[in-house]
Amino acid sequence: MSGIVGYYNLTEWWLQTFSHEDIIRVKSTFIDEEDFHELTHGDVTYSSRNTIAFLENMANRMIRTKHYDLAKVFLSKAETLIEYGTPSEIHFLYRAFIEYYSEFSLKHNFEKQLEYALKQIDIADSASREIIDKSCYFKIAHRGYELYYDYLKANKKTEEAKALKAKARKEKWNFSYY
Repeated sequence: MSGIVGYYNLTEWWLQTFSHEDIIRVKSTFIDEEDFHELTHGDVTYSSRNTIAFLENMANRMIRTKHYDLAKVFLSKAETLIEYGTPSEIHFLYRAFIEYYSEFSLKHNFEKQLEYALKQIDIADSASREIIDKSCYFKIAHRGYELYYDYLKANKKTEEAKALKAKARKEKWNFSYY
């Protein structure tokens, strides 16, 4: 298999993981037939993203179109590759997990959201520095800080919430509670 899937060396995983029906559902999330075609066909020689970023992007596409079972497949595969990711790539992956567990239609799973929020907070400082180094304008929200801040406030842990807010500010994150 060629295309983007082949470029990222995901051919075996793709073929073993997705049924014909799954692939039709993935395809349905693409507006342009040409864009979908590039997933499994063509000669891709360069991408500005790595495998984790590609899988995270595909998971977000599945979340937006309510294909939660497929989103989980992409997220799970990306998580197996975490040791190869940069802090910013892992930051966005954890954000996708938070969104997945908040959007998942069967049941909102706050404990899992909180788990990934704390993981995202653990790497926040290094992710912030990397993102600032890569761009001249830094205005990225931090879903993990927002979620954990809400949790602390709801549990009347005002001092911890203030400390969390100060930590986020120090790391130059932006979220609506500033």
